[in-house]
Amino acid sequence: MSNSKYSVFVQKRFFFYLVFLLLIILALVMLRPFFTTIIISLISVILLKPIYDFFLGLKIVKERTGVGVTLTLLSALLIVVIPLYFLVRVSVTQMAEAFAEFKAQDVEAVMEPIKEFVGDSSAAADAVESVEGLMDSVFSWVASAGLAIAQWILEQAQAIPALIANAVIFLAIVASLLPLFDDLIDLSQKVSPIGHDLAQLYNRKIIAMVRSLITGVFLIAIIQGLTMGFFYWIAGMDHVFLLIVISTMLAIIPMVGISWLVIAIAIFSFIDGNTTQAIIVLIGFYGVVNWIDVILRPKFISKEAHLQTALFLLSMFAGLAWAGIMGLFYGPIIMLLLVTTVQVYVEAFAEEDGELIGSAVSSLGGSDKNSDEDNGDLNGARSPAIAEEG
Repeated sequence: MSNSKYSVFVQKRFFFYLVFLLLIILALVMLRPFFTTIIISLISVILLKPIYDFFLGLKIVKERTGVGVTLTLLSALLIVVIPLYFLVRVSVTQMAEAFAEFKAQDVEAVMEPIKEFVGDSSAAADAVESVEGLMDSVFSWVASAGLAIAQWILEQAQAIPALIANAVIFLAIVASLLPLFDDLIDLSQKVSPIGHDLAQLYNRKIIAMVRSLITGVFLIAIIQGLTMGFFYWIAGMDHVFLLIVISTMLAIIPMVGISWLVIAIAIFSFIDGNTTQAIIVLIGFYGVVNWIDVILRPKFISKEAHLQTALFLLSMFAGLAWAGIMGLFYGPIIMLLLVTTVQVYVEAFAEEDGELIGSAVSSLGGSDKNSDEDNGDLNGARSPAIAEEG
């Protein structure tokens, strides 16, 4: 290729990439209000793909994609949406009742069992005074939290048009991408500038991490929350559905878990004289629920999505701080891709780059040595003349 043709080729390719980059930026700006919905839709496609393939393989469906998509969405509705709706509805009702009861509590009446428990010494009196101040703070915080939750529910009710728009976008993306999922993965690997094999590796890692997060984090948290709810019910506690929701949310958050709630319930039950309730809750958690995570997590998390515990916890906390609940997906996926990129560099490029750098350093060192030798020869050649002049 002549220099002129190569110059034209470079110009065309440069402007093509420039236009492509500008279009991507414009598309991201335009889709920004629906970015979370799009991410949730893509995650749902990854999770629903095995169910779609199952329905598509049935003889009654005969590989009709429309029927397969419809059956998949109906299955998701029956498995997730409807139970979640009833759970949230009951939990919100119980939350309102619990806040009303908590607000109506008399601090002195609540403190009476604690005073009987610690005795009448001066140190005990100081402790009771500190606890009373803490209880006042807790009552104020709960009242504020109740008001904030009620406000949030009102805002969600007012945002029904936006929720409908997001629901339509979600259904459209899922219904469109389910039949095209495999083709789009292949296309992304073919057009990827990093090469087919590396793009395939990244795609595999992302899919594995999404599925592992759902099964290894969210599904296990749901199982733990429901199991703990069974022990709450046996212990005769009030507002069981609300406690199930709180336990499930705590089980999702790493290093927090249900233990904090269980210990708090046990302490208040002991102080209140309800020893049986405290023992049942403690046995339920430490004897059963705590082992669910230990037994199931290694089976649910794919080897493709393996991260060291410290990195996994760091990525989840950082994701939560950065993007809220969706950060539980963003953080681990970004960290996994970063670790994968480092591994790929070490295995594929580090040795070659090291040799190139070593050659460059050696050549620089050789140049200095040659320069010294040349300078020595030059000085030696000039010395007789200098001696004569002297």
